[in-house]
Amino acid sequence: MTNVSQHQHDNARYIAGLVGPVSVVSGLSMIINQDVFLAMIGQLTGNMMMIFIAGMIALTIGIAILQAYRVWDASWRVLITIFGWLSVFGGLVRMLAPDQALRLADAIIGPNMMLGAGLVVIAFGAFLSFKAYAGGGH
Repeated sequence: MTNVSQHQHDNARYIAGLVGPVSVVSGLSMIINQDVFLAMIGQLTGNMMMIFIAGMIALTIGIAILQAYRVWDASWRVLITIFGWLSVFGGLVRMLAPDQALRLADAIIGPNMMLGAGLVVIAFGAFLSFKAYAGGGH
């Protein structure tokens, strides 16, 4: 393995070590505080500035991830690349079409989605955390 390739793998593990735990805590919070999350989503309806700011944050995170790691391969690390691109896309939609982003969120997010979404986010975060911290990064 070349130095660049090892460096990229180290970057993927580092990003997984950041995104994994944050995802686990976010997913747990979504499940534990379902009513709070639904209320927060409801508050976004009248606050286009917050949607725009969330877009700026998502776009920045996505670009940062893709600057550090953007390799399409058959390993678990491709999840880092996919997450980076999804963050870029989500950020762009929120910034360029905030009204469309809001309509999309209203269409898919509801009380029945919170548990399922929370479980998916926890599973994603647990997997990345394992790869980053439990020696499963190879």
